[in-house]
Amino acid sequence: MLRTDETDSGSDIADYVQALVGAETPGGDSTRQAAETVAKRVWPSFLDARLAGEQLHHASDPDALAGNPDWLDLLQAGTIGLLRRDLALVEDEGLPAEVALALLRAAAFALGAGIPWSDVWPAVAGALLGRPVEEPDRMIENLLKSRLAGYLAHDDEDDRLVYRPAHEALAELLRDPRQDLLAGVGGDAV
Repeated sequence: MLRTDETDSGSDIADYVQALVGAETPGGDSTRQAAETVAKRVWPSFLDARLAGEQLHHASDPDALAGNPDWLDLLQAGTIGLLRRDLALVEDEGLPAEVALALLRAAAFALGAGIPWSDVWPAVAGALLGRPVEEPDRMIENLLKSRLAGYLAHDDEDDRLVYRPAHEALAELLRDPRQDLLAGVGGDAV
């Protein structure tokens, strides 16, 4: 078993974030510096490192994001903060945050390998949302093409593609009714 809470795992997390961010900037220092900054904030969570690394990778200016005090504070909030930011950003891309969250939560409640697309996923999401999901096929397609796709894993069960949260800690967070994951969504995302 590999432990991630050892003091030397911070450099492993930084290496992981650096690999996720991708191409080095001229000189290579700022990418490594950003990765080390992230690693210090998210240690010992490789899940949070992956989510933060993906946010840096997709940022128009990764160096500016890595130096943004609001984003660094968000990293301290862990998976919750990173998910809230991604929900706010998909809202700007035409996927309503409350629908995206309902779809993610529906996947978290699925048994077995995950939830199939078919009529099941939109029905469960609609029950959680309190109303039917409008244009459910388009909403699911948008979710799977969005930055939130990284929160899901997929598998094959009974010759059907099924989806579930990428990590059990994420599934637990999504199933927890006490978590207001839409807090701050709708304002300016960091």
